Order: sequence, then C-alpha cells, then structure tokens
Amino acid sequence: MRVNLRDFVLVDRSGAVYGPVNVRSEADHPPYFLPETAIIAPHSHLEGYLTFGGRLAGALVPRRLSYIDDKQTLTIRFVGSPSVH
Repeated sequence: MRVNLRDFVLVDRSGAVYGPVNVRSEADHPPYFLPETAIIAPHSHLEGYLTFGGRLAGALVPRRLSYIDDKQTLTIRFVGSPSVH
C-alpha cells in the first residue's frame, strides 16, 4: 500500500482543518517523522510523527485524524474532555 503524507487530515474540536507539514529536512532526527511517500508491505507497518501546520491562538484539541485516499477513509476519533494531569 502506498501512503502519501498529503492524504492525512486533522480536524480540531472547532471544526478547523489542518494539513500535514513535512519537517524532515528541519528535524534533528528525520527518520522519526513520516516521509512524503512510503510503501507499506503486506503484514508490516509504518510509524512516525505527523506535524500539522497552522497558526493557533490556543491549544489545539483534536477531534479526528483521517487518512483519505481514492479507495477508502481511515479515521481515528478522539473522544473525551481535554485535560491536563
């Protein structure tokens, strides 16, 4: 399966939408971040950080993170109340 960084979308609790930003060229440890594109072989996985752009007036509280391509949409929903412990 081919994965493209631009196919990720983050939506916050207010409904604002954020696209991913490739920061690998600026990172101290570039392999920690997802690349622009990658191939995931059968029975394997891909892991890494995603960074989203946008100017924030306060803390971003995510509602959902989706991966959208031509064939399917995969979504992680964040539920509960934001809190600091």
